[in-house]
Amino acid sequence: MGIGLGLKVVGLSQASKPELIPVGEELRTILDRLLPEFAADCDAFAGLLAALRLPREDAAREPSVQAAWRGATALPVAVAMAAGAAQALLLRCAGKVKPSMACDLVAALELVRSGRRIAVNNARENAFRLPEAEARKLLAPLVDHVD
Repeated sequence: MGIGLGLKVVGLSQASKPELIPVGEELRTILDRLLPEFAADCDAFAGLLAALRLPREDAAREPSVQAAWRGATALPVAVAMAAGAAQALLLRCAGKVKPSMACDLVAALELVRSGRRIAVNNARENAFRLPEAEARKLLAPLVDHVD
């Protein structure tokens, strides 16, 4: 939602601020990449639930559960990274959008920041179910994340 709102703000401000055109294009690229990743994240959660429902004695259960936790960790990391890129782009727009759109820019930034924090927390929580070395590797892109 935050990226979509930011894209709207930038799009409505481009006529008077053509330097925002590349920002809008980058936001569109991020949004186009993020939507399938978000859907894949939802699918990963559904896969985790299905794996957890397998009988404990089923030999396929543990590998399925581990693969599901892996996806449920990696996909929120990807979402968090995309949100971080979008946040940086939106911050570049401060003071450049139409004055009537400034409040919407602030709202877009808050939504993107919140979405990023949620994705980071989700990835970190899910990583606890993985072997430590694997969790550390999956979470490595988030080392610079600050709440």
